[in-house]
Amino acid sequence: MLQSYQFQANEDYINQMINTTNEGGSWIWPDAGEVYTIKQGKIFGKKHAIKKIMRITRKPFHSKLVVK
Repeated sequence: MLQSYQFQANEDYINQMINTTNEGGSWIWPDAGEVYTIKQGKIFGKKHAIKKIMRITRKPFHSKLVVK
């Protein structure tokens, strides 16, 4: 189980990816082998890809995740 500071670090990093990726652009998570699309400040991805992010972030962050 991740510690609170690890969840926070993951959320900070992913927020940075959201903020620096152009609208409609892609964010690639190489280690997980997943590709996500950034739209309107949210991350869109396949169900299994979104679940990977959900495992490393806390519930309030999940409002930024959308299954496409």
